[in-house]
Amino acid sequence: MSQESNYVIELLKNSISPVESIRNEASSKIIEFELNSNFLIILLDIATSNNNELSKLSYIILKNSICKIYSLCKINVNQTNIEYRNVLEHVKAKLLELLESSFNNGAIRLSKDFFILVRKICRHEFPGNWPELYDGMLKTLGVLSNHPDDLKLFNAVFLIHHIFKERLSMRLYRDRAITTKLVEQLFPYVSKFWALEYLGKWKALESSEKLFVNFNDVQLGTSVYLDTLTLNFYSDFLKNAFKSRDLLEVLMNLFYKFRILAKVNRSSWDKTGLVRKNILRIIKGVARVIERQPFTLVFVDFSVFLNEVFDVLVQPGRTDLENECVKLLIVIFTSNSMNNEKYSNAYFDQVEPVQKVQGDLSPIRQPRKSETIDVKKVAYYESYESLVSSKNLTKQSEIDDMMERQLTFCFYKVLSGRGGFVPFLDMLRSRYLKLDLESIGDWSEEEYPTDPPARNMVPCLISSININLVEVFNHVFNSLVKFEGSDFFNYDTYLQLYTLCFKELYKFHSYKHFSEILDVFTRLIDIPENECTKLLAFRISRIVNQWCKKPLLTHETKSQILTFLLKCVCSDKSESYKVQHLVPLYNLYKNTMDENMWTELFRSVKTDYLISHLASIVKVNVPIIRTRNIELICNICLEYEEDGHNLNLIVSLYNELKSVEICEAVVKSIHEFISKLDWVNCYTGVDSLNRNFVVFVLNIIDSNVELNAKEGLRIVSLSRYSLISELFLSMWLSFLRTTPLKLDEHLNQYFNIFGPLLDHVHGQENLKEDTVYNKLCIELLSEYVFMLGTHMEYNNDYVIENVGERVLFKSTYTCFDLVKLYKMIALLNDCTPLVVGVFYAFGLTPSVTNQCLAAIDRFFKSVEECAHSHQQASYFASLTGSDKATSFQPMRFKKELLSNVVELMPVVNKVMFTNQTLADYIRNRNGSNPEVWINEVLLTLVNVANVLRSDPFLQLGCVILCCYIISALPGSVYAFMRVERRLDAFDALELGWDNVNIHENRHGIFVMCYLLRIVSNVARNYRIKHVLISTEKVEGHAIPPSNRFEYVKNKALTNSKCLEHTNLFQKCQINL
Repeated sequence: MSQESNYVIELLKNSISPVESIRNEASSKIIEFELNSNFLIILLDIATSNNNELSKLSYIILKNSICKIYSLCKINVNQTNIEYRNVLEHVKAKLLELLESSFNNGAIRLSKDFFILVRKICRHEFPGNWPELYDGMLKTLGVLSNHPDDLKLFNAVFLIHHIFKERLSMRLYRDRAITTKLVEQLFPYVSKFWALEYLGKWKALESSEKLFVNFNDVQLGTSVYLDTLTLNFYSDFLKNAFKSRDLLEVLMNLFYKFRILAKVNRSSWDKTGLVRKNILRIIKGVARVIERQPFTLVFVDFSVFLNEVFDVLVQPGRTDLENECVKLLIVIFTSNSMNNEKYSNAYFDQVEPVQKVQGDLSPIRQPRKSETIDVKKVAYYESYESLVSSKNLTKQSEIDDMMERQLTFCFYKVLSGRGGFVPFLDMLRSRYLKLDLESIGDWSEEEYPTDPPARNMVPCLISSININLVEVFNHVFNSLVKFEGSDFFNYDTYLQLYTLCFKELYKFHSYKHFSEILDVFTRLIDIPENECTKLLAFRISRIVNQWCKKPLLTHETKSQILTFLLKCVCSDKSESYKVQHLVPLYNLYKNTMDENMWTELFRSVKTDYLISHLASIVKVNVPIIRTRNIELICNICLEYEEDGHNLNLIVSLYNELKSVEICEAVVKSIHEFISKLDWVNCYTGVDSLNRNFVVFVLNIIDSNVELNAKEGLRIVSLSRYSLISELFLSMWLSFLRTTPLKLDEHLNQYFNIFGPLLDHVHGQENLKEDTVYNKLCIELLSEYVFMLGTHMEYNNDYVIENVGERVLFKSTYTCFDLVKLYKMIALLNDCTPLVVGVFYAFGLTPSVTNQCLAAIDRFFKSVEECAHSHQQASYFASLTGSDKATSFQPMRFKKELLSNVVELMPVVNKVMFTNQTLADYIRNRNGSNPEVWINEVLLTLVNVANVLRSDPFLQLGCVILCCYIISALPGSVYAFMRVERRLDAFDALELGWDNVNIHENRHGIFVMCYLLRIVSNVARNYRIKHVLISTEKVEGHAIPPSNRFEYVKNKALTNSKCLEHTNLFQKCQINL
C-alpha cells in the first residue's frame, strides 16, 4: 500500500478518534482534501476494500464530496468548473473500472453504498455525460442474457434498480422523456431475466417448497430487486400495459410468485428475512401500480394476489407485513377506479346483495343512484381487444368506464369469496380494534388524552372505506344499544367502528336512533369510576362531537344532546367526562347559537351554574380544551349575562393565566359578538351597546396592551402577544367603530390610552412599510382622532396650551402632544383619513401649508389624468365662451381613474373652506396658459360631479369645488358647455336626466344650470339609504366600516357645521 493510502487511512482513523483535538485536526484535513481527485480515488479504493471499519466512513465522505462538487459546478467560473469536471471524470473512470471488474469477475459483490454513490453521479451524468457506463451496461446485459451468472446478474440488476430509483424522482419533462427511452431499451432485458428466474427457479416451489433450501442470498437479493424494478416500470412507465398480453402475462406470473413467497414465508425456513423483504416490496409496488396505473390490473386475475393479502390480515403474523397490507387496502378503497362508488353501489344492490341485518328501529333509507344492470349479462373480459370489440366502444371515456366496472366488480367478488363485506369489516373490528388494559396503559397516563390509543393502521383503513350500507349501520347500532356491561373492550370496538364509519352512517339516523344511543350513554356515565372510565369518556365524547358538527334533524335531538352534555360537563363524579365533553358542547353551541333552546335553557338554569363548572376546568393543561372553554364562557356571558360579574371573572382568569391561547380565544369571541351587532344602529345610538360589554372589552384592551410600569403610560407593545397582534388590533378597531357617535360614558377608559398610543406609533421607524400590522395601527390612530373630534364637537371640556416646544391637548380623560400628531400626518401624508380627521378636529396650521399644497397638486394631477384618458363614451363635452373652447373630454371615467380624486377631495375642500391656499395654487398652477388649464380642469370636475352619483356628499362637494373655481376666477372661466354624441349606443341616463339639451343656446349648456341640475339630483339620491359595506377582514373576521370617518369626510366636503375650535391656533401656534 502506498504512502498516500496509509496517510489517508490514518486521517480516517483520527477523524473518529475519541480525543477532540485529534478528531478536529483530521476533519479539517479531510475538508481540505475533499475536492482533490487523488484523495477521492484513494478513498474509493479504501471503500471497496475489505476494511469494514473505514469503508462506510469513506463512502460518506465520497458522497458529500460529490454533492459539493456538483453544487460548486453551478457557479459560472469557467476555469474552476473545468477543474471540478476533471475531478469528476477521474472518479467516474474509477467507478467504471470497478463496475467492469465486477462484471468480468463473477466473485465480486459490490456493496449497497457503492451503488448509491454511482446513483448520485448518474442523476447528473447518466446517460448523456456517461456513455461509457451506458454502453458497458448494455454489453453486460447482452452477455448475461445468453450466459447467466448469479453474482454478475445481481450486480447488474442492483445497478439498474438504483439508476431508476433516482430517475423516478426527476420530474422535469426532458428527464422523464430520457427515462422513458431508457425503459424502452432496458425493459426487454429486465423482463427476460425475470422470466428466466421465475420459470427456472421459483415456479418449481409450487409443487415442493422444500426446494427453497437451494436458494442462496445472492439469488434472493436478485429476486427482490428484479420484482421491485419490474413493478416500478409498470407503475410509472408502461402506461398501456393492459393492451399487451405479454406484459400482462409477466404481471400475472409475478402474482403467482407472490403466492409462492407467501407460502415460503409461512414455513420455518432459514433466510426468510429476504423473502419477507421481497413480499413487502411487491405489496408496495402493487399499491403504486393501483395509485398510478390502475387499469393495468383489469385483465389479470388479481385475486391470486389479494387472497394472500387477506390471509396475512386474518392470520397472526408480523406487524410490518400487516401494516403494508393495510396500506395496500387503503389505496384500493380510496381508488376511484378499483372502488368506483357508482359500481360498488350497483354491485351490492344487484349483483351480490349484503345479507340483511334487522334492527329494532327502522333507519332512514336513502334512494340509491346506481344504474340498473342485468346481472345475467355481466361479462368479465379477458383482454382489452375483447372488451372493445364486444361493446363496439369508440370513446375512450366509455372504455375507461367499463374497465372501472370490471375492476370494482372483480375486487368485491374477491371480497365476497372470503365471506363478504360485513364479515370482513367485523374481522377488522375484532382482530385489530380490540384493546386491553395493557395496551391502554401508557395512553391512560395522560391526564386528559386528546388522541385515541393507537395500535395499528386499521382505523385509517376503516375510515377510508365508503360504507354506504344500511346493513352495516344496523349491525353497529344493534351492538351499541345492547351493551350489558360485561365486556367493555369488546363494546369499545363498536364505539370505534361507529366513530370511524359515522361519515357514511350519519344519513341512516332518525331522531329515535340518537335518542336510543344517548340513553345508553347516560347509563354508562353513571357507572362507578374504574380503569376504563377515561377511555369510555373519550369514546363517547368523540361520538357526540361528531353529532354536534352535523346539521341534526330535529329540535328534540339537539335538546336531548344538550341535556346529556350539560350532565357530563356539570358532573362531579369524574373529571374525564367534564373535560372531554367541553369541546362537543362548544361545537353544539356554535352550530345552534341562534336557536331557542339556549334561551329556554337560561330561563330555567342560571348562567352562574354553568359558568362555575366551565371555569373549574379552564386551567386544564390541554390548549384546545382550554381555548374552547374560554370561548364558550365568553359567548354565553356576552349573549345571556345581565349583571356582568361573570365577564369580570373572564378578565380575572385572563390576567391570571396570561396565555396567548386564552387571549386569542377571548379576542375571537369579542370579534364574533361584534360581527352579530347592527353596526349602524350601534353607531347612531338606536341600539346602545351593553354597558357590561363595553367595560369588559376596555378591560381586555388595557390588559393586553403592554405598558412600561416604570415610565408611566409608555406603551412597550400594542399587543402582549406578537402572534396575535393583528387579530387583537382588528378587534380593538372593530370595537371603536361600533361605539355610538355621542359618547357620554367611560370617557376616561376610551381616551386615556390615546396619548400613549400616539407616542408609540410616532416612535415606530418602519410605519410606512406596507404590512397589515402597520395599516391597523394607522387606522386605530385615525379612529381615535375621529372619536376625539366628534366628542369635541359637542363638548368643550378641554384646553390647549404651549409647554416649551410642545403644544398639549389636556382634558380630564386624555393628554397628548399635538406637535406629534401633526408630525404624524406629515409623515403619513398619503393617509387621507388621518389627515382629514386631524384637520377636522384641530384645524389647519400654517406649518402644514406645504403638505396641503402637495395634496392639492396630487389631486389636480389626478383630475388631469381623467381628462386625458382614452375611453369610449357615448358623450363628450367641451367648455366654450367668446369664440374659445377647450378640447373635448369623455363624460364618463373608469373607477380606477377616479379613486385618487375621490380620496383627496375632502382634503382639498377642507383647505378651500379654511384659507387661500387653494386659490393661490389655481392662479399659479400654469403660468404660460392658465386660462386653458383652468377651464379643462373645471370641465373635468363638472363631469366628475355628474358621475359620482353613488355618494351624494362627494357629488355635492365636487359641485361646491366647481363653484369655488368659477367664483375665484370669473373672468377666465368659459360659461357654456357643448355636448357631442359620438357613439350610436346612447345611454339616456349617462348625464343623469333624460333631456340633454336643457337651457341650450347656440353656445351650449349654461354651466351653472348644469350644476344646478346635478344638485337637484343630489337631493333625490340622498333619499336612498346608503349602507357602508365592510370589505376589510383580518383572519376571517370582518372589520366594521368607519361611520365616523364618513361623518368627518362629509363635513370636510361641504363645510357643514364647522367646529369653532378650528381657529384655536390663532393663539397657540405649532411650529414643526
